Amino acid sequence: VDTGRQKCRNYHAGTGVASYDVMWISKASADQRAGRAGRTGPGHCYRTYSSSVYSRHLDPFALPEVLTRPLEDVVLAMKSMNISNVAGFPFPTPPDRSQINAAVQLLANIGCIDASNVEQDGGDGIITKLGAAISQLPIGVRYGKMLLVAAQANVLDYGIVLVSVLSEASPFAHRAVQDDSDDDSNSESEDSM
Repeated sequence: VDTGRQKCRNYHAGTGVASYDVMWISKASADQRAGRAGRTGPGHCYRTYSSSVYSRHLDPFALPEVLTRPLEDVVLAMKSMNISNVAGFPFPTPPDRSQINAAVQLLANIGCIDASNVEQDGGDGIITKLGAAISQLPIGVRYGKMLLVAAQANVLDYGIVLVSVLSEASPFAHRAVQDDSDDDSNSESEDSM
């Protein structure tokens, strides 16, 4: 049974947070799921969505993950693997160079990358101790620094609460559950107080 849905990681630029959302799969994923039915024996794939949904709403292929994640996380992970020139890395689907440069600049501003010797060393900076520590955390770069600073100041409990609150768009906004096919007709609504 194929529901046509999957849980995808999405980056929300407004909050700077990546979240997991339930979304439609791609046509390639649907075809792969159908191919699994009957692979080891007789079988059928039953889809719980119509052929119209398949042809009108499903994209041919899923976007590459490097285009759906915050680049500062990707750049910091690459720096932790000792990749000196991230902008020159041969990505199969390269992100925009200005986005890579902006991510490197953000990491330098936060203190995760030391870009002081870029002129003589080449590349786009080396990872600092702070950057190495943040790269081990399973959260975004900005929130990782907030937690490490809070831990150094012995206020980690408050730092955790702060990161939790900031990672949500608004505690007062109520997002109506909507179908992707109704995106044009439905909009977000806010609870009035």
